[in-house]
Amino acid sequence: MLNSVILISNSPLTKEIADKLEINYLFYEQREFSDTEVCPRILFSESISSLVNKDVVLFPHLRGTQNKNSYLVETYFLLQTIRAEKPHSIHLIYPYFSYMRQDKIFRRGEPLSAKYVAEIFEHAHLDSFSTVTTHFSRDKELRTFFPHTSVVNEIDGIALISKEVKRFVTAEKMDLNDVIIVSPDFGAIPLAKHAADILGEHVRITYLEKYRDRDTGEIQQRFADHSLRLEGKTLVIIDDIVASGSTISNAAVMMKEQGAEHIIFAYVHPVHSSIHAVDNLLKAEPRLVVFTNTILWDIDRLKQTPFKDVSITDSLVGWIKELLSKSQL
Repeated sequence: MLNSVILISNSPLTKEIADKLEINYLFYEQREFSDTEVCPRILFSESISSLVNKDVVLFPHLRGTQNKNSYLVETYFLLQTIRAEKPHSIHLIYPYFSYMRQDKIFRRGEPLSAKYVAEIFEHAHLDSFSTVTTHFSRDKELRTFFPHTSVVNEIDGIALISKEVKRFVTAEKMDLNDVIIVSPDFGAIPLAKHAADILGEHVRITYLEKYRDRDTGEIQQRFADHSLRLEGKTLVIIDDIVASGSTISNAAVMMKEQGAEHIIFAYVHPVHSSIHAVDNLLKAEPRLVVFTNTILWDIDRLKQTPFKDVSITDSLVGWIKELLSKSQL
């Protein structure tokens, strides 16, 4: 047992991670007052009553029903609480990076929110920061937002879901040569290319573009490759985040109308911000809907076919082992 390392988390994965690493762990409770202010509390035990000179790994696990602003504030409060306990080092594993989609200023007067979230964590003087596939990793390095944190890591969520897609396609005896990976827009092409590297060299990649219908004026989607034939094909629509699910579902319905035989949705973070998100995803009758458990959902429907969540447990264990090997812990 590595007595110097303590994992602090609210996650149901906590004990499994700690047992695999042979480290100690503590839970924290999540409290929210009637005015929605948060007040998390680390639950010290008789065997672990101090963090002095300890190497602390904080792993706040976002629940699907939790307000994402509360998640961010709660995490910062926990970091400062841990800092006050005088540990040897603090390491944050933050699976869902708050405000990751606001990584650019699109209109004057808007905040560069993703950068400001990173600055909040940098203010906590972390020894390392780790997250899972960020929206901005499409075109920039995570390190650019954390210039003062010595160790920065981005766990590869696209690889996790792509491996599950490959396993499913193989098990269902679908032909990998008939698989087309679809990026929902031009910006997500790097994600699609990464997935294609895992599924195999014969897998084709395309992306969707938006256009305005001249007759109705409605914004619609079509393939950038106008000559693409979909008859008998398996289309894998891949992205980092799904919120309402309506955009990719409408696109999938269009693909089915054009002859696609199978639809697979694959995304890293199941934000599912709309109460209709699950229903939206099912409109296209997908064979598989795969995502990671960076966000925890306790909904029975998401535990049934065609939904499949891929655990980040082994990835987190691997990252902490890497920190151990580098003597960061």
